[in-house]
Amino acid sequence: MGNTTSEPRSHHSPSSDAAARSPTLHSPSHVIINPASSVPQSSFPLHNVPSGTAPSKPRLSDRDNKFSTADRTVLEELKRTISTRDAQFAVKGGITKSWGAGGVGSIGGRRHHPFNTDQVPYPRCYEKDVLDLDTWETSVCHQICESNTWHVFEKPPSKALDIGCGTGAWILNCARSWKDCHFVGLDCVPLHPDLQRVGSSDLAQRITWTQANFLEPLPFPNDEFDYVLVFIF
Repeated sequence: MGNTTSEPRSHHSPSSDAAARSPTLHSPSHVIINPASSVPQSSFPLHNVPSGTAPSKPRLSDRDNKFSTADRTVLEELKRTISTRDAQFAVKGGITKSWGAGGVGSIGGRRHHPFNTDQVPYPRCYEKDVLDLDTWETSVCHQICESNTWHVFEKPPSKALDIGCGTGAWILNCARSWKDCHFVGLDCVPLHPDLQRVGSSDLAQRITWTQANFLEPLPFPNDEFDYVLVFIF
């Protein structure tokens, strides 16, 4: 496959092993990918619905009752998807306030990952204004170097890994010009778009999103990628 190139967004340095190791964390095992049997298993914890527990159906409002059966099914599925995704974030920094009838709520908090500092030590905020900076950074870097990467390839890589992919801005931008490249975006929280749902079936066939902790052994075999992009925290 050729030499592996690893490049941070601010500068680049060579790397030939996507499976950079760090002490394994002792927590429940779960990885969103189908790794080969020889691939190390991650101990990164994810939120799962207990088996045998059916998700409760939201009460339909008068407006919902005006929808057709098919529309209501789509709406309920969308609500469950949003609820499942929101459950993988924690609101921090807000002010806890007590309301009438024993209610308690939070005001002014911002979304962070829900993991403790022993597992994920970087205090990353996932509000829209912060995530937009990733998109701007990708755009500025492209304008400066007139390329998707600081290193200009004579032939685009065949498989690329973006560690700390966030919303997937770099992958989505790069996939439109590297037509034959397959991409894997890895992050500890699900910020990426559902490409099939938004109608980008071509990109969905070449892009895989993986939720894992990059401080643990990565769920890929060695020499799997010939280009690795690493975000500098």
